[in-house]
Amino acid sequence: MNVSMPKTVKVRLILLISISFALMVGSIVVASSVERKKALYSAEELKLEAIYATINGALEEQATLATSMAIVVAEMPDIQEAFAAKDRERLKKLTMPLFAEHKDELNLAQFQFHLPPATSFLRLHKLDKYGDDLSSFRHTVTTVNQTKSPISGLENGVAGIGIRGVVPVSYNGNHIGSVEFGIKLSNHLLNILKKQVRSDISVVVPDGSKFKFLAKTHNLTIPDSATPWLRGIMESGQTRIRQLHKDTKDLITIYGPLKDYSGKVIGVLAVPRDISSLKGNLKSEIITMSVLALLFWLALV
Repeated sequence: MNVSMPKTVKVRLILLISISFALMVGSIVVASSVERKKALYSAEELKLEAIYATINGALEEQATLATSMAIVVAEMPDIQEAFAAKDRERLKKLTMPLFAEHKDELNLAQFQFHLPPATSFLRLHKLDKYGDDLSSFRHTVTTVNQTKSPISGLENGVAGIGIRGVVPVSYNGNHIGSVEFGIKLSNHLLNILKKQVRSDISVVVPDGSKFKFLAKTHNLTIPDSATPWLRGIMESGQTRIRQLHKDTKDLITIYGPLKDYSGKVIGVLAVPRDISSLKGNLKSEIITMSVLALLFWLALV
């Protein structure tokens, strides 16, 4: 004897099974979407960390270049002799052709000779200014003249942060001063690096109670709300990554300390990446998965 199930019970059972299946499929879609999002963002964060390291390495290479040029100049006998004699005109004639030849090619902003401890003797980049004491702010120069050892790296100066190579100069075994090459940390240099890393770059430095761009490759601005965040990076010396929506773009940006030759944090190196298309593709994937899940559910119901 067959006992048929009441119609209302059958409908309820089918509805219960359908809802349970829908919830199961929905949870799978949500979980898959979350994992996909995490994987994509993790990949972007790894890219940013690699780019940040590459840019720091490139800045170090610029400092090494400046130092290498200074070493070559410091070892030229004619230059040593003219410098020891404090013959500015002869020293200028010997070195100006070198500065003129490489100034634009290597983005040179400075070529300078100093008398101990830190008196400007000859600025090839500013010939009419000399004899001024730099000891209160050009610590690379005073240190080189004290230790008689080369120094390379970033240093803050009157004209802003420069990439410097400062080398001692001697004549007949006697220390007579130092010579320096400086490369400007500018938009031009960052745009050269941008082509290498295929990402925008900016250098942010303190400006009173706020921050300003020292150099950048983009048109983004610094909101006042970012001040505590930037100050925290300078104080901690740690890199941080965050996502934000700005100027119609979805960005993921790595912020890291910019250190001078002594290891002191003097600014923030920021590398933003536009992930608007990435988020758009992720959204499309989620919609597609949801539609397919819905169609599958309808087919079973």
